[in-house]
Amino acid sequence: MPKDLRTYLQQLVATYPDHLKVVGDKVDPRFGITAFAARLAQMNQFPALLFKNVKDSPLPCISNLLTTYERVALFLDCAVQDIPKVYGERLRQPIAP
Repeated sequence: MPKDLRTYLQQLVATYPDHLKVVGDKVDPRFGITAFAARLAQMNQFPALLFKNVKDSPLPCISNLLTTYERVALFLDCAVQDIPKVYGERLRQPIAP
């Protein structure tokens, strides 16, 4: 069953509380967001990133949401080993936007 972003984020925080990092510092959308993610990757850290203060934007930005198998499985509501099968099934049955 498809889920929306808010539902997935709630599920992510409940299941893996340390997998979401909220960034309150002002970031530049052009290079700041990817630079932040790259810096964490250099430290072998791959959390989902929620940027609350994006320069010149009233909207937040989320990045690295599906960068681990565990988070992909959580999104698809399946076990890690079932990701290819479930993902393939979902591709054959798209939902309307």
